[in-house]
Amino acid sequence: MKKYSVLGDSISTFEGYHPENYSVFYDKEKCRQNDISGVGDTWWHIVGEKLGAELCVNDSYSGSKVSGGGFPCACCEKRLTRLKTQTDTPDIILVYIGFNDFGNGVKIQNPGYLKVSEKDGYFFFAEAYEHMLNRLKELYPNAQIICGTLARTKLRNNSFWVLPYEYYGVDIRNYSEAIRSICKKCGCTLADLEQLDIQYETLDGSHPTAEGHKTFADMWLKCLGLF
Repeated sequence: MKKYSVLGDSISTFEGYHPENYSVFYDKEKCRQNDISGVGDTWWHIVGEKLGAELCVNDSYSGSKVSGGGFPCACCEKRLTRLKTQTDTPDIILVYIGFNDFGNGVKIQNPGYLKVSEKDGYFFFAEAYEHMLNRLKELYPNAQIICGTLARTKLRNNSFWVLPYEYYGVDIRNYSEAIRSICKKCGCTLADLEQLDIQYETLDGSHPTAEGHKTFADMWLKCLGLF
């Protein structure tokens, strides 16, 4: 049976399904609040089942960005090398991360006058995302790498609230455009969630409820031609 791994942030966490000492959003209390009865309600588990694959590693860390100078940023070596086990290597890697870069106002590109050494990290979204994909391809050359653009959200019982396009002066659509461009450049598969223009349900503006996870999973499957 095929194996899949997940590289993500809090949206993809689930207590008991992550490396030791990782920060997790979906603990028992958060699951209760969001009507999540078990791991089978998570978007990635739903997608994995539809792909006919078993989980290899869920390397999702709550609060993590793509960009940064070390752990737990998704472009760091410690995260990227953890997508396999001693016995299994993923055939598929689902990448959904970037929401915290948006939430922290990380710039898409280096404007050119800032001097940042690569040995210290990747502090701009596009360069960090490209490094992340290039390393994934080197580490897992036989894996299909599938990257999701950033989906928008809605609040339960508040039809007037919408996720703002711009935060800290950076437009969320620019992150998705960067993901599209880098996926094409690196030869990875794109799940263009943003283009579906569907909002998944949350209680807080970012983390899916059980209904939100179902919607989010359906979005992935639609993008992959499986829905």
